[in-house]
Amino acid sequence: GLGVGRLLLEACLERAQAAGAPVICLHTAEFMPAAVAIYEAAGFRRDPVHDFDAAGHLAPDGGVRPVPILAFRLDLVPHHTERSETGVAVDLRPGGRRRRSLRQRFVTARDAHPARSTR
Repeated sequence: GLGVGRLLLEACLERAQAAGAPVICLHTAEFMPAAVAIYEAAGFRRDPVHDFDAAGHLAPDGGVRPVPILAFRLDLVPHHTERSETGVAVDLRPGGRRRRSLRQRFVTARDAHPARSTR
């Protein structure tokens, strides 16, 4: 695509971090692999405890094919120090810096999976 989804997610993550949110969660459908790839490239991990069936909410009487909705989670404020890919300790507590992660993860993911032409 044009990268609009990636830019929207990046803006949402920056806003959540600026607001001091400790975690950001989202849902998507399994039939949206491009969205799943964007979320995973940004560091989101599956959170199956919060998955649900949308058909069950839309048609509680049944008779509708299941529509699994997948939950994803990204912890923005871990409560410990982690090691970066280079082995350098990175303080990720409140007030620590995590700016590298958002933009570089997206760039890495885009380089690993270049956009395909739809022509």
